[in-house]
Amino acid sequence: WSVGQILSEIHSLNLTEKTLVIFASDHGPATIMYNLISGERQGGWPGIYRGGKATSFEGGIRVPLMFQWPGKFKRGLVVNQPVSLLDIFPTILSLVRVSYDRAVEFPDNKLDGKDISKLLFGRKNHVNREFFHYCGSNIHAVTLEEKEIGKVWKIHFIIHKDLSRPYQCYGDTVQKLRKPLIFDLVTGPSEDSPLLASDPNFERVWHLAASKAFEFNSTVDFNVPNQLSKEMNSFSLDQTLCCGDFPNCFC
Repeated sequence: WSVGQILSEIHSLNLTEKTLVIFASDHGPATIMYNLISGERQGGWPGIYRGGKATSFEGGIRVPLMFQWPGKFKRGLVVNQPVSLLDIFPTILSLVRVSYDRAVEFPDNKLDGKDISKLLFGRKNHVNREFFHYCGSNIHAVTLEEKEIGKVWKIHFIIHKDLSRPYQCYGDTVQKLRKPLIFDLVTGPSEDSPLLASDPNFERVWHLAASKAFEFNSTVDFNVPNQLSKEMNSFSLDQTLCCGDFPNCFC
C-alpha cells in the first residue's frame, strides 16, 4: 500500500519518467517474531527459504530488488543472476554518469559493490560473482557463481546451532563445520539437500570458496569503530528521528 501511495504521488506530479524507483529490503523476515497466543508471524515468513534475518541461509539474505525507470529500463525484464545491495551505490553513480577513481574518491573505503547498469538495460547477462556473508568478523557462508556450468553454489562454513537464536554468531551458538554444507541454489534454493561429499564438485567448490574467502578477508580492515557501540549511538536530540509525538518517541 505505502509503495503504491509513493508511486501515485510521483505519477500525479508527472515525474514518473524522470524518477528511478528502487524497491528492496535490507534482510529477510525476522522469523523469531511471532505471537505465542495467536501464532501470528509478526516478523514475516520466508516461504520456501531456510532461515531468516541474521542467518546466512537464503531466508536471511535473499531479498526482493526491483527497479523502475520508464523509458530507460525494459518493462518486465528479469535478471536471473545473483546481485547485491552493495551494487546499488556504484550502479546509481553510473546511471547518473558520475565518473570517479576509487583510489582517489574513496581512499578509506573499499567499494565491494559492482556497477550492474548493463544488466538493468539488458545488455549483459554474464558476470561471475562471489558474495561473502559475514556474521561479526567471520565469514559464515559464500555464494559462488559459475555461469559457465549454470551453477550458483552456496557454501556454509559456520551455521547457527539453533535458528531461534540467530542474533548471536559466536561461542556455543554456532557450529564451525569440519566439512562445509554446499547447496546448488539453481536446483535447490530452499537449501534442504546439500551436495554429497562424494559428488565430483564437492572438493573443488569447497576449496575454491575457501580460497576466495581467505583472499577477500585479507583485504578487510577490522580495526574500525563498531557502528553499534554505545559511543557511536549515544542519544542526541538533534541527531535522532522521532517516531511519534515528541517527547514520546519510540524509535
